[in-house]
Amino acid sequence: MKVTFRIDDVNPWMDWEKFMSFMEVMGTYNIRPLLGVVPDCEDKTIAVSAERDSFWMDMRRFQEEGCCIALHGYDHIYRTEEGGIFPLNSYSEFAGVPYEIQRQKIEKGLDIFREHGLKSDIFMAPGHSFDQNTVKALKSCGVKYMTDGYQKSCYERYGMIFLPVITGIRDIPFCCRKNFDLITVVVHTNTVQEKLFNQYKMICEKLKEDLISYKQAFELPVKEYNACQEREKVLEAGIMKRIYALKKKMENGMWKRRPFF
Repeated sequence: MKVTFRIDDVNPWMDWEKFMSFMEVMGTYNIRPLLGVVPDCEDKTIAVSAERDSFWMDMRRFQEEGCCIALHGYDHIYRTEEGGIFPLNSYSEFAGVPYEIQRQKIEKGLDIFREHGLKSDIFMAPGHSFDQNTVKALKSCGVKYMTDGYQKSCYERYGMIFLPVITGIRDIPFCCRKNFDLITVVVHTNTVQEKLFNQYKMICEKLKEDLISYKQAFELPVKEYNACQEREKVLEAGIMKRIYALKKKMENGMWKRRPFF
């Protein structure tokens, strides 16, 4: 089993202090994660700080140091209520959008990367939501890989290589017991609090013999797609989201037990 990390929502207005704190942890274990960079970020929910003037220079430096750069959508604005192929969420920047518009967004995003000296042939869908038109558009633009899906191993589907993810650290013990070939831990540094940050450090220490940089994940064997594994994960994620929403309502006093009479 190999374990690697991806960092979502990387943009010039992110919480740079939290991002760099996490990158320091990665450096401690000599890991170079996948950085999901939003080319033209317009999403105010992930643009939470002052703009970092050296952002693109910093991204080039991280790339030179061995980090992989993923195209994390184009502007990170959810425009549809579609879940797409991997429906963990019912919103998307891409799923349900016409093919030509998707292709233009992907092409423009890659152009921005090239203007700033970045290279990428891997896509990170905002909200994990994309459809077959997304895959078709990506392939037409030379993108070969997708960081998504829930499988034990890297797999091929629709003529593209998928490197699977886990959507929460609670999945790690299960993946270890089931002998997954690859675990990609999804991290949103903008929202990481101290407790979760310490859990990530604990995971790195406990699994340090299994940690790899994301670039090494491309060298792992590609196996057949297993539809059953993905259906189970999507069902589980839906149940967990409902439980989490109910918990939030209870914490906020929005839900009260109904009287029997």
